[in-house]
Amino acid sequence: MEYYKRDLGYIELIAETFVNHLKVKKVRKMDDRIALYFDPEPKNLKINKISKSLKFHITRANASMDLLDEITPAYVSKSKEIYELSIKDRDYIGSDTWGFFKNNVRDFCIENDSRNILIILTDGYMFHKNNLREKDHLTTYLTPQYVKSENLNSINWKAKMDQKNYGFLVAENDLSNLDVLVLGINPIEGNVYEDDLIKEYWQKWFREMKVNYYEVRNAELPSNMKKIISDFIIKH
Repeated sequence: MEYYKRDLGYIELIAETFVNHLKVKKVRKMDDRIALYFDPEPKNLKINKISKSLKFHITRANASMDLLDEITPAYVSKSKEIYELSIKDRDYIGSDTWGFFKNNVRDFCIENDSRNILIILTDGYMFHKNNLREKDHLTTYLTPQYVKSENLNSINWKAKMDQKNYGFLVAENDLSNLDVLVLGINPIEGNVYEDDLIKEYWQKWFREMKVNYYEVRNAELPSNMKKIISDFIIKH
């Protein structure tokens, strides 16, 4: 399955789970939000306009079955349009996941006295050409080239990572009111250790930023991820 089609399947499942959760929730308790974010914001103004239309805030004042029934179809059709526009633009500069955590995660994803969930779609590598920082062996990026250059593609990768403190630079000091689900880890072929290395990079980062609860999951067919996504959103 092409990566973007897999991601679209994940997005549909996320929207469905959000809606199904609200359909059994008491109206008087509703104060729920769902949104789609990019970092950096796409230069294509049409993409920005579409993504803004995917911000829903459901409260007891506006809750209705008609509104809930709009959400999943909107995410399916408009997310597909966003991906198609992005592919057409052919201007890939990387996703600034590190910058999102440093500059936006608290404002965009955390509400006081609420359960806050951030779901990240990524292959596990991290790179943005305009935000490359490093301090000793801590970086804002992780690429196959970096893994190879630092000789982390060997059986002793964990010992070396611990000894020399490899990892991502900490972007936030206290995310104890945030749960994070990472979907789509997909290391390049040829290094049997890279899957474990990528997961440890993310998990170490979340531990250091005091994320309340997190899971880091491999790329799977959307049909196999339904329970994982539902359990994360509903049970944790």
